[in-house]
Order: sequence, then structure tokens, then C-alpha cells
Amino acid sequence: MGIPTGFDTEICVRHHAVRQSILATTGTFLVHLIRLRCGLVSSGIQHVTAIIFCVCGAPEFYQWIRMDNEGTVSLGSALSVSYLSWYAVLVVYTFMMCFADPRSGIVKGAHSPELQSSFLNRLTLWWFNRVPWTGAKRDLEIDDIFELNERSSSKFLSELWESFWEPKRLKYIHDNSIWAKQDPAERTTPVILPSVISSLFMMFRWEFLLASTLKFVSDTMHELLNFISSKNAPFWKGMALSILMFSTSELRSLILNGYFYIMFRMGTKIQTALTGAVYKKTLLLSNSARRDRTVGEIVNLMAIDVERFQMITPQIQQFWSCPYQITFALVYLFLTLGYSAIPGVVIMIIFVPMNIISSMVVRKWQIEQMKLKDERTKMVNEVLNGIKVVKLYAWEVPMEAFIEEIRSKELALIKKSAMVRNILDSFNTASPFLVALFSFGTFVLSNPAHLLTPQIAFVSLALFNQLRSPMTMIALLINQAVQAVVSNKRLKGGYDLKI
Repeated sequence: MGIPTGFDTEICVRHHAVRQSILATTGTFLVHLIRLRCGLVSSGIQHVTAIIFCVCGAPEFYQWIRMDNEGTVSLGSALSVSYLSWYAVLVVYTFMMCFADPRSGIVKGAHSPELQSSFLNRLTLWWFNRVPWTGAKRDLEIDDIFELNERSSSKFLSELWESFWEPKRLKYIHDNSIWAKQDPAERTTPVILPSVISSLFMMFRWEFLLASTLKFVSDTMHELLNFISSKNAPFWKGMALSILMFSTSELRSLILNGYFYIMFRMGTKIQTALTGAVYKKTLLLSNSARRDRTVGEIVNLMAIDVERFQMITPQIQQFWSCPYQITFALVYLFLTLGYSAIPGVVIMIIFVPMNIISSMVVRKWQIEQMKLKDERTKMVNEVLNGIKVVKLYAWEVPMEAFIEEIRSKELALIKKSAMVRNILDSFNTASPFLVALFSFGTFVLSNPAHLLTPQIAFVSLALFNQLRSPMTMIALLINQAVQAVVSNKRLKGGYDLKI
């Protein structure tokens, strides 16, 4: 049988591809040995690389089988044997990467299997299945719960916090003592207290950056999925797009769940580190400082202010993700509706200063509310400590009235803050509808030739719905950010020289 034109060139290209694949496999094997020597039980980069090689090599594998059936080339040739052997080894290697290499010296049982799990196991949280399976059969007990990993323990996080915070604190004390000794006429701006947030970022910077990358990929994939549309597409293209959309949606779900897992775990670590720091600072308070810092105020710091850091941590990536999603959706709206999307952009711009101004007002009320909360807690603590004197002098009614008055002022501030937040939530929730109304109205009325076809309407509505989530999240972020700023100021005040 004659060889078709260009076949020799194709064989040369395939031979070159086989040699590159063998070199890549050899390099991956060396990296695998190095990883084992470093004590890593699994590698996500290697596993993802192997999966990509398998997926991209599948058409090549099919092409060799098809050429053999057509009699163009024999599977017994050296080139075909090399490629088919390499692909078979690659499939086995990809499967074996689903399992982690055993780590010596690990005691099974109560210890968490997370660190001994493979990349795929961690990505799907398969290592946690033992707990819900046990809980489905019977009530969970303490022995059924995994112990914390070493890097999540209070001891490790407290020491890590001290390693970042203590140098800044000592530098602050030194600079502040020099500033205090200066002549009042020569003094410049007082020394600023060290930042709690910068210390937390340095502690968890790699986890934060990894979560940022996952969030960016997830948002980009979600936006691209919402804009897939074409006219008169062939059947095979529709099937390919359907499979691609399904695979991308599943992959995005895994990436998004991995992002939330990292951020919620980081939030718990931050809460543990700050609680330990406040408790340690409490033990070092002098007698004079204890008169100003009551037990109730310290409890508020650990139970309320620290918890607000923990609450905002899972959502902190939304500060850049929401503008990114809104920009992405608006760009696609311009591509779909043209200049008719300008009214939607104007509405979005109007809501920005509204949220900023309201956040400033709510922040002022939040500071006053926390002062009243501390005062009320202080009074309750004094009443409980001196309950014998209160009973002897029959001071129950005036004490109760005084505490109720403080509580009434606190509730008034809470009501005003809640009212502002509810109004903003209503506007932010209605903003996608207003954008759709004015954009569609401008599109139809601006030119008689503009027809609101199903393709334009459905694509635009999908983008408008995409705007709903980030716009709703903005109000929540502003509220949490204001609370975190107030709590940050209160926590930093605990490290002032006066205490």
C-alpha cells in the first residue's frame, strides 16, 4: 500500500513528540524522587500535569489505533510501541498519584489524616469522610473527632504570632520612649501602634495568596461560562461545549470549595492566635491597668472583637473579587448591548459613593456602640462583684435602671445601623433589576433596528443575574469591614504603654 503524501513528515513530527514525552516523563520521575526525599507525601502540580498529559495524549493514542486499522502504520513499529508504552505508563502513574506515599512515624487513630492524604484526596475532602459516616451510624463522641494538626494548635499559632508581633512591639516601645524624652516643641507625630493586620498577613501570606489564586480562577471560569453562545453551531460543537461546560463547572466547584476551605481554616487560625495573644496580655497587666480593664471588657475583646476577624476572613477576598466580577459582567454587557449598557454602568457608579458614605456613618455608630457595650459590661461586672452591698443597701432598682439606660442607648445605635444596612441591602439587591430595566429600555428605544432577540435577552439576563451576587455582597462586606476596623482599633489599644 502506498504511503500518502506528507506521511513521512507526520511520522517525524510524531517521533519528535514521543521523544519530548519521554524526556518529560523522565524529568517528572526525577522530581518524584526528590519529592520523596523531602518528605512530601503528594504533589498537586505533578498530579495535575499527569492528568493534562493523559487528556492531551488521548487523541494521539486514538490516532495511532486508527492508523493501524487503516494499514497506514503497524503497531509493531518502534515508534508506535514507544508511544503506546509511554501512554500506558502515564495512565498507571496518574492513577497511582491518587494515593499518597506513606509517611513513617505516623500514629493512626485520633490524628487527622489530612496531612497524609494525596492531592486529590485533599481537593475532594475525602479524608474527612470517616467522621460523617460514623455520625450517620451513631452519635459522635470526643474520640471520633480528629485531633488538630500541629500548625492549627494554639501553642504553635501563639508562638508564630509572637515571632511576628514581639519585634514590632519592642520597636514601638523603643521609639515611643525616645519620642517621650524629646522636647515638646521638637516632637513630631507620635509613634503609631504596630499593625495587627500586617502581622496576621505575614503569618498566613502563603495561604492567602493560594486562596486568591483559586478565587481568581474560579471567578474567571464562572464568567466565561455565562457568555458561551453561538449561532448555527454544528452538533459536534454543541456536544463538545456541553461536555466542556460540565467539566468546567465541576472543576470550578472543586476549586471554589478548596478556596473556602483554606479561608475558613485561616479564619479559625486567626481567631486562635488573637485569643491567645489577648489572654497572654491579660496575664501581664499591672494592678493599675486592671482597674481600667475589667473582666467584662477583656471578655468582649476575646468573644466579640476577635470573632469579627474570624468572620471577615472567609469573605476578605471579595474585596477584589466583587469589583472583578462586576467589571467582567459589564464588559460582556457592552459586547452584547453596545452603548446601551452605559445606563447600567451609571447606576453601578451611583451606588459606590452611597456605600462609602454609609460605611463611614455606620463606623461612627459602631465605635459608640462598642463603648456603651464596654460600659454596660463593666457595670454588670461591678454589680455582680458587689452584689452583697447592693442587696444590703437595696440598690437593685437604681442599678437596674442605670444598666437599662445604657442598654437603651446601645439598642438605639444598633437600630440605626440596621436601618441603614437594610436600606443599602434593598438598593444593592435591586440594582441588577434597575440595570436591566434601563439597559434594555435604552437598547430598544435608541434605534428601531434594535430587536430584543432571545439570544440577546437571555445572555444579558444571565449577566444581570451575575451582577446580583457581588452587589449583594458589597453591603455585607462594608458592614463586616466597619466592624473589623473598630475591633482592630480596640485590640491595638490593648497594647498601649498605659496598660
